[in-house]
Amino acid sequence: MLLRKKLYIPGFQILVNCAFVILLLIAIVLRVSLYHIVTTDYTFFLSQWYDFIQTQIVNLAYVAFAVMVITVITTADLILTLYPNIRKKAAIQASS
Repeated sequence: MLLRKKLYIPGFQILVNCAFVILLLIAIVLRVSLYHIVTTDYTFFLSQWYDFIQTQIVNLAYVAFAVMVITVITTADLILTLYPNIRKKAAIQASS
């Protein structure tokens, strides 16, 4: 059985890449042209959340930091409760 060499056409790969780039550019142009359209789902739902987050961003950062600290402390306490010997040195030390 003879093995045939796979035909490789470099022009076809260039054509596929160019088509992909053209489609990408068309998508970007279409997105930019529709960027200023405000839909009703934004005005009735998302804008309220966006305004709230915009005005309360400092308070939310403090809350997020407090939750993180509480989570770390709780996790450390849980580990120390489950493994009370975790801070003790090993009974058998490795020889050097």
